[in-house]
Amino acid sequence: MLVLSRQLSALRLAQHLSQEEVAHRAGISVPTYRRLEQFSHGNETGPNPHIGTVMRALRVLRADDVVVRAVEDALAARVGYRREDGGSGPGA
Repeated sequence: MLVLSRQLSALRLAQHLSQEEVAHRAGISVPTYRRLEQFSHGNETGPNPHIGTVMRALRVLRADDVVVRAVEDALAARVGYRREDGGSGPGA
């Protein structure tokens, strides 16, 4: 999650967007988006976001396929997330 937090922040800043603008465009609350960016390594109470929330933020920030794939792979390894393209996980 730490790498994702840094990537979200870097993408947002590169596009000169505020956290509020990204949250609004993604259809998520500002506090939720802020928690995505503010995750700190070792914080046991850090965010445990829903995959849909993360993916909406990545789409708004026009993250390239490499970033999206990395997120999906990390989730697959951690929680058995199943990719739409037939990746492994529950129901595969």
